[in-house]
Amino acid sequence: MFTDKELIDYTIKFSSDPEKIRLATVVERISGAIIDDLVDAGMHETWCTFTSEYGGEYHPGRYIMHLEDEIRIRDEDNLQLRAELEELKARTVLDLLVELKQEIKTADWMAAEARRERDKLQGEHDKMKSKLSMWTKLNGHGL
Repeated sequence: MFTDKELIDYTIKFSSDPEKIRLATVVERISGAIIDDLVDAGMHETWCTFTSEYGGEYHPGRYIMHLEDEIRIRDEDNLQLRAELEELKARTVLDLLVELKQEIKTADWMAAEARRERDKLQGEHDKMKSKLSMWTKLNGHGL
């Protein structure tokens, strides 16, 4: 089995196919940069394929398209999650305002109830004071 460099040299020297010679010449000029970069990025060196996170096998061009689709899907999911978050933020603020208004109404009702109770007790106090004053007057006259 040839190394990449040996294969390129062999093709340039012995191939009669002009397309193969042209391709080998172009690849030779960039001295392994494309292949090395692809291998560094995870491409299988022998089969020139990438394996996706779900186990699919792709050649470089198809793998790039697969990754672009994955990015698009994740971007759409991200936009949807951001919209839901904004909705939750708005709803949370609205819910907080409703809750605060309800607490204010409850506090107002409790204050009014406390005033009614105070007035009732004040009335009972005044009534008892009047009765005590009457008993004091009646006892003072010897009845």
